Amino acid sequence: LDPEFDAALGLADPEPSDGPFCFGSGDDELFCLERFLARPCVGVVDPDPNTGEYAIQWAQSMGKVVITSQLPETIDPTDLQVEMNRWQIKVTKSPPGGGKRLPVPALSKDLSSTVRSLNSFWTVQRQQDHNLIVIALTKQDHRSWKELWQPPAVGEVIFRRSPFTYNQNSYTTAGDDRWSVLPRDGPQWGTPEAPNIEKPYVCHPKKLCLNLHDVQAHGVDRLSVFLFFDQHHLKQLHSFVPLEEMLLTEVTAYLKFCVDGDDYIKVFEAHLTQDCLPSRTSWAIAWRRASSTVGVTGDFPTLRICLTLATEQDAGWHPSSLLGQVLHASSPELAVPEKVCGLATELDPTSASASAYGAASASASASAAAAASSSSSGALVAAG
Repeated sequence: LDPEFDAALGLADPEPSDGPFCFGSGDDELFCLERFLARPCVGVVDPDPNTGEYAIQWAQSMGKVVITSQLPETIDPTDLQVEMNRWQIKVTKSPPGGGKRLPVPALSKDLSSTVRSLNSFWTVQRQQDHNLIVIALTKQDHRSWKELWQPPAVGEVIFRRSPFTYNQNSYTTAGDDRWSVLPRDGPQWGTPEAPNIEKPYVCHPKKLCLNLHDVQAHGVDRLSVFLFFDQHHLKQLHSFVPLEEMLLTEVTAYLKFCVDGDDYIKVFEAHLTQDCLPSRTSWAIAWRRASSTVGVTGDFPTLRICLTLATEQDAGWHPSSLLGQVLHASSPELAVPEKVCGLATELDPTSASASAYGAASASASASAAAAASSSSSGALVAAG
């Protein structure tokens, strides 16, 4: 398992200084996990040594990277243009007398990992007495970046090739290595040749979820719930859109895991038999070795949801006792469809659009919550 995630147990709600992302929203009655925490949450790059300008601050989740830098007062934002391919970005400006565009070296470099044009864009924001350029990039892979820029090669040449396009539904194409102009002020949808096209996808929830779960205790007040995925279907889903744009976990007196389609579709639900602290919940995609206790053997990708209990347990407690009735995607009670069709669109890093699902659920089930307020768990119940 990821040692960085182990060290970050319970850190589902970073401090505001940890970056612009809304990793989760809610309180200790209803909390929704929306983005996957990546470490470091923020980083800085020193300014250009030649000019002393373009100091960079960058922030990340597992699905996005946001780069910000203060623009010199001599730069007219309307003269700027941002281009990208799958492993580089390039910021250029118009020269005063016209002619060929000039690169901004501090913002035109190789990225430390690959990105995709879907939902990547840039904008300029006015902050106090200066302008900030903000570049939002969508990661290709579900991983943390240790640094923003790829270190320069020493004594060797790096060759990069685009993956072979094996069918028309494959997201990555040879064109990803060609420079394309990023839209300004927000994602835009256009032709297949233009960046930020809405990409349709099909998800099969009952094939994605293996209808298996496991639990593991951490000390006397924490435990992890593991939901097992089929590796092929998880990769297929991620090829169209970052996982954090598709997945949602809601924690109340129930633990719910949902997949996005036109609406969020609940594919797992478990009643919590004891109070927990929903706002102290964290999650991550992690490999897990299944044992005979869950019916299969081998290593599988899982969604790991770490819960923090309101009270400490006795030594030798069994974490499985925390879960009451458990429903998987195959359970008739959840009425999960065979397939979900959607569009790979953007979830704004600072929005709470995913949590709107939870708010709607809570509103629609106010009577159920009131009826359950006298239950032993003592927490509000939001029946999906």
